[in-house]
Amino acid sequence: MFDMTCRLLKSSPLVLLFDDLGQNLDGTGFLDPGFGEVFERLCQAADRGRVLATSRMPLPPAVAERLGTLCLGQPDLDAGMELAAGLPYLFTLDPFTRERVARTAAAHPRSLHLLDAWLSANQGGIGPRLAAVPPGAAPLGPVMADLTAQQREILLQAAISMVPVTAHDLAVGSVTC
Repeated sequence: MFDMTCRLLKSSPLVLLFDDLGQNLDGTGFLDPGFGEVFERLCQAADRGRVLATSRMPLPPAVAERLGTLCLGQPDLDAGMELAAGLPYLFTLDPFTRERVARTAAAHPRSLHLLDAWLSANQGGIGPRLAAVPPGAAPLGPVMADLTAQQREILLQAAISMVPVTAHDLAVGSVTC
């Protein structure tokens, strides 16, 4: 499979996306040297195809030079506040708390959606739940910690599923891969 991917990157107009590559970095390089080698080989293979990576952390110099870099600023807080005001649970919060949520999520749309769902699950405990997520941090850790083992398993199965997963599938725990 890996060799075929390399051949396709060399000869086809294929884009291989690494979303949030920063999760694999420690500030000086890749956390897993084996992943670094694989990533390097994929980048070297890209001729007609392209490798696209997103990251909130700076890429190691050798990787940044090979890929080229386009730095985007932080999401705009006003846009984050507007999005938060349109989400089902965050809409019900007072403006001060809604701004606190938007700042905590660094106004990132996916994080705001995740926080909306997470906070709505236990509306009485919003203060301690929100305090568990440092401002600007990805809220996935505290959210995952709140889930039961079965809920985590269903979420992980849905995340790697090759078939569409509906909200009903998640609610009844019927996701199969």
